Amino acid sequence: MGTLMWWLIPLVAVGIGVGITALVTYFRRPPEDHDLGQFASMQEAMKKSHGSS
Repeated sequence: MGTLMWWLIPLVAVGIGVGITALVTYFRRPPEDHDLGQFASMQEAMKKSHGSS
């Protein structure tokens, strides 16, 4: 069991590091790249196109 723990600790540490890195890169992108930003800009474009006709 002790040997398993020595393999598990680095794997968990790497997993946490990858998760944090993914979160940081996701939130550092411009808002337009986020799903909610794309949704909001799409709604705005739909309002403009319907308002002009």
